[in-house]
Amino acid sequence: MKHNPALARHQLIQICLLSLFAGLLYVGCPKAHGQSTNPPADFTSGIVKVDPSLSHGLQEIWDATTVSTNFAVAIGAGRGIKGNKNLAFADYIYNLTGNVGAVLGYDAVRVNGSTSYNFVKGGLQLKADIYPLKNIGFPTFKVTPFTAVLIDSGGGKVGQIVVAGASHRFTLSKTWGLNVGGFYENRSGGDAAADGVYICGMAAFSHNF
Repeated sequence: MKHNPALARHQLIQICLLSLFAGLLYVGCPKAHGQSTNPPADFTSGIVKVDPSLSHGLQEIWDATTVSTNFAVAIGAGRGIKGNKNLAFADYIYNLTGNVGAVLGYDAVRVNGSTSYNFVKGGLQLKADIYPLKNIGFPTFKVTPFTAVLIDSGGGKVGQIVVAGASHRFTLSKTWGLNVGGFYENRSGGDAAADGVYICGMAAFSHNF
């Protein structure tokens, strides 16, 4: 794919908007306790009012995402290293340049087996390919270390997630692959009950990425 600096700048602007709009959309989102099913007051009438400028920004983000040909869809889970905390997540990652990806995602954290905290997140991921076994007879075995800084919003608070990990891609076809890996993430500044360090595993289907 030919590098287009103007397109790359445009996409970087889009992901900055993403983090802002994700926070605007979900700030004030209440914590889910147990099996509570009461809908927010704004949804009881079946009509949701969206500010025109916000709607336009979200449309720009959607347009940038849907035209992407290099992307990955990841799901996984993790466990907090302190306390009884379990994490499940789903992420959509699309390529901005060879080593930079934009992340859209959703996290659900369950604390002490009963209280759930729900978050949306967005940010940037950096990655690089290395061949750690090339000197011992496996020159094509590739591992991809990655790191990310994400903004998350939930429970009326905005926090930060710092991620570091690695994955390996198994080729499924000319364009599709299965990525498996693990990572460490440190959540801070958000809902205190869900903050902390988690060890996670993930699987992802990737297209040209």
